[in-house]
Amino acid sequence: MKLLTPFGIASDHKTRLVRVGKRRAQIDRKLAPLIKLLWQQAVETIACCEGHGFQAAIAASEFGIGTGRPTASIVFASQQDAEKFKRLTKATESLARIGRTRESLDGGSWCWATNFETKDIAAITRYVRRAAQDKQVLSLKRKAGTR
Repeated sequence: MKLLTPFGIASDHKTRLVRVGKRRAQIDRKLAPLIKLLWQQAVETIACCEGHGFQAAIAASEFGIGTGRPTASIVFASQQDAEKFKRLTKATESLARIGRTRESLDGGSWCWATNFETKDIAAITRYVRRAAQDKQVLSLKRKAGTR
C-alpha cells in the first residue's frame, strides 16, 4: 500500500503499528522506535517518513541539509512540539534541524518539521531515549526528596 509522506511523495516503506495510550498509527519501521519515544514524552507528531533520497534532499534543502543522501522527516503538531524535540535532542543539533516548511512540495499550509539523514535515526533515537531516562530519574529523585 502506498502512503503519502509529509511532503506529498508516495511511499511504499514497510510500517509497524505504534501505540502509546489511545494513540496509534502505522509508522515507517526505521522511525517507529523514535516516534514511540516522542509520543511517550508528549511530543505530538502528525507525519513522518524514513527517507526518499533525492526527493527528500530537495525537501530538506530548506533546512540546509543538501547531502543528496536519504533524509528522514518528522512533522510536528505545533512549534511547541518541535521545541520539545529540540530539547530532547540538544546534543544532536548538527544532526537534526528544525524549521518551518510547507506540508507538501506544491505548497500547502506551514508546519514545523525536522529533517535528518536516515543513517542518523538510530543515534537520534538513542539521544531521545537517554533524555527520557534522565527525566524519569530526576522525577523519581524529586518524589523521594533528593537531588
